[in-house]
Amino acid sequence: MQFLDDRSESLALDAEARTALSELLRRGKPYIKSSSIVFTGEGFRASAVRAIVTSVAWLANPGFPHQVFATASAAAQAQAAVFAPRDAMRAWAERLAGVVAEARDATV
Repeated sequence: MQFLDDRSESLALDAEARTALSELLRRGKPYIKSSSIVFTGEGFRASAVRAIVTSVAWLANPGFPHQVFATASAAAQAQAAVFAPRDAMRAWAERLAGVVAEARDATV
């Protein structure tokens, strides 16, 4: 799961960020089973950035499931559907979302 933590007011990702995302997806193809990117926020700007990230991933054609989410909990649920045992998906997703929150809080 990847977080885009963009505190700018731009409506787009700059070329460097788009290239880095595309390269990450391309290089990860042999190793990544599923990918989720989280860009938090509400409103037009957040939706526009998520749409741009989705289009970059679509153009990169990573060869594995890749989705963009507005919340870590939604991304964790998608990852749980791929990686967690069926009887533990909810707990697994909650724990993953908690770990991600702790890591994000430690870096902000």
